[in-house]
Amino acid sequence: MSLLKTGVRLCQQSLKVQTRDECRKWIRECNKVLPSLVDYQRNERNKLPVEKKRRITLIIGKLKASLKKLRRQRKALRDARVSSLVWRDVESAFENRIFTGAVVNANHVDPREFLRDARKMVTSRVASAIETHNCIKINTTFKVEFILKGTVSVQFLNTRYSELYASSNLSAWYSRNVIEPTLTSVEELQERDSGWAFSRILCLMINVNKYEPMHAGCNVPIPRKLSSKKATINVTCSDANDHACFFRAVVASVYPVSTNVSRESSYPHYSTVLRTNGLQLPMTLEQIPTFERLNDISINVYIWKDEICKTLHLTSKKRNRHANLLLVQSPSDPSTNHFVCIRNLSRLVSSQRSKHEHKKYFCDRCLHYFSSEIKLKIHTIDCQRLNKSEIRLPKEKDKWLRFKNFLFKERMPFVIYADLECLLDVDLDDGPDKVGCSRELDKRELYQHHRVFNKHSNEAAYRGAT
Repeated sequence: MSLLKTGVRLCQQSLKVQTRDECRKWIRECNKVLPSLVDYQRNERNKLPVEKKRRITLIIGKLKASLKKLRRQRKALRDARVSSLVWRDVESAFENRIFTGAVVNANHVDPREFLRDARKMVTSRVASAIETHNCIKINTTFKVEFILKGTVSVQFLNTRYSELYASSNLSAWYSRNVIEPTLTSVEELQERDSGWAFSRILCLMINVNKYEPMHAGCNVPIPRKLSSKKATINVTCSDANDHACFFRAVVASVYPVSTNVSRESSYPHYSTVLRTNGLQLPMTLEQIPTFERLNDISINVYIWKDEICKTLHLTSKKRNRHANLLLVQSPSDPSTNHFVCIRNLSRLVSSQRSKHEHKKYFCDRCLHYFSSEIKLKIHTIDCQRLNKSEIRLPKEKDKWLRFKNFLFKERMPFVIYADLECLLDVDLDDGPDKVGCSRELDKRELYQHHRVFNKHSNEAAYRGAT
């Protein structure tokens, strides 16, 4: 009976719903009650009297009609709110800026509702920019007003820059990198500055910049010093604009041959043995984890720079099929690179690690070397769990570390620093030669009397045993 009363109540309330919040609340409750009523009617159809069956059928019909009506009403209210938002282009003096725009608020009061309604307007323009430039770097600025006792303060809440590609999910990016961080910043601002209250929303600014990620092509010459080591395999291709050197290098690692190692015809074509769905060429480092999941092949990437080999990308999980690749930069264009297969890691990095010419066994994760393969296997057990990158000691010119990423600092309301300067008093009972020593303590224990150095006051003193 309570289920029927709830259905009747919802039918009566549906005539009084006006605002969007009321629509949402009614629809949520109706979606819970309506399936239960339908199940009740189906399960008890042989036990219920005819009048009650008719009554339940009437209630279900009214709820379905009201549900359909209020859904249209909610959509109309939402469209009216969205139509009140205005997009304005903002001029920018930055050279790499594609465009700067702002979603100007008119009637929105709740920040979450404003950000949700601005989603379609923002993502459509971001999608157009990605279609034109292939990949972009973007962040947002939420401009709001806070008020305290008649004083108005405008705050700019920035989000971090994100890299977006043609395969990126813009809706997920907007929820994860725009809505949630912005709302968190609004809450923190109200909690941090006691007394400040949120007043109104001004606009949401979007900054879209050019982004040129490190990519790999096939028309890059191999340096002479690198080729003389005979530690890599460069699979040649007749088409210099093919840009599939990454796939050919992986095939050369997974399907090794003993003769004609540089010929493309010596290996199966990558399209027949590799899955490349959704991957774009030239290959970028950001796409390597996706490639690993598609093909169940782990990839480590090193870079040849300044005539030494450095770690660039390490796989999160080493699989049965594994490939070590080397990225070679073009001398004329640092943004253009070329992938080659590493067939002997020891030959490649041995000279930069040690002057001894005997064979070394290198860990492909931290580039640490060992004298035997047994020691390397013992080291490999813990290396993947502990070492996230290659271990490199700082050089003389880079030995000082300075904090630069102030963006990642935790927000604190205030910080207090205190510094005390103390003097070590002479214990006159022990004589001038025994400074700070007490006769009552053991000779091996030193007891000191510290006095705070203050020219205005000599009242504070500290004692302690060391």
